[in-house]
Amino acid sequence: MAKAVRSFSDVKDVILSCHKDATPEDKMGFYDKWADNYEQDVAILDYRAPGLAADALAAGFQGDRENAVVLDVACGTGLVASRLQTLGFRRFVGVDGSAAMLRLARNRGLYQELLQCMLGSAPLPFSAETYDVVVLSGL
Repeated sequence: MAKAVRSFSDVKDVILSCHKDATPEDKMGFYDKWADNYEQDVAILDYRAPGLAADALAAGFQGDRENAVVLDVACGTGLVASRLQTLGFRRFVGVDGSAAMLRLARNRGLYQELLQCMLGSAPLPFSAETYDVVVLSGL
């Protein structure tokens, strides 16, 4: 059975519902439920932030792209890493609060490591100066 295609207005309403007096845990539950429709919905919105973030990072990065270790914060389904991979980056670590989003990111096969972490409720589980570059888009 094919998924029903949502309208721009439908998707906007879905997203806005997440931000009405929601706790961080509520928001992660929202993203867990939304994960399977996320990429379809952001395409409907013509959401360009992941591509723009990746392009900006690549334009300013002067190092060895193939060996640079990229920390993708709030990685979601892996849209930023996917674009960075087309720009020559190969080593990714992702962190996100949503287990369902991380599952989809894992399916891309781009990340060497994926960790679940609720941003803002605890420090990121990494030592300082561990990564060559950090990217965060759409948070």
